[in-house]
Amino acid sequence: MSIFSNSTGTHALPLCRSYECVFFEGLTVPLDAAAGVRSVEMLLAVGILSDRLPHFLGCWPRAGADDVLWRAVAFDLHHRGVERIRFLLGPDSVEMTAVMARHFRNVTALSASATAVDQALVDSVSPARRCIERAQEVADQLTPYLKRVVARHGGFASPAAAAALLRERAERYVDANWPEPPPLRFPRATACSALTAVCS
Repeated sequence: MSIFSNSTGTHALPLCRSYECVFFEGLTVPLDAAAGVRSVEMLLAVGILSDRLPHFLGCWPRAGADDVLWRAVAFDLHHRGVERIRFLLGPDSVEMTAVMARHFRNVTALSASATAVDQALVDSVSPARRCIERAQEVADQLTPYLKRVVARHGGFASPAAAAALLRERAERYVDANWPEPPPLRFPRATACSALTAVCS
């Protein structure tokens, strides 16, 4: 079975082609005793578009070597349509930087702690500062929410079951708290008045 079907088969939604920033963060979830282990760490990802609209990109179980995990993540994102990532924020991982750079050209990886991005790093990439700050804002709100979801649920039957629930709840939470703005429309009366003025 492939890395994609093992780790990311629950991520069916296509993604945008380009993200200004992608923020990775870990979340530990408990497993049922029948699973053979007590818990598994899930790697969560939030992507920020150029207009600062966030997308929940997915979650993957951290199992085995780091390079295997990051290959699965990169393959999944690329398979679902991502072609460009400008900045990565995540664990200080050589494997993350190396693997993601092979799949996404000109990507810059910045180390981030579990709770905050180093302000010096944000200042050093000022053109993307707002997108990086939005990624941190989303993570600061989303992670505590998902921790509450996990606490209420209790043990999961498998990492795949945990990933499916986390993805569903995270997508719903992000859509509700950072909704896409409605399309710009001119009021009917204004549009008609403008047309009358042009035609008269």
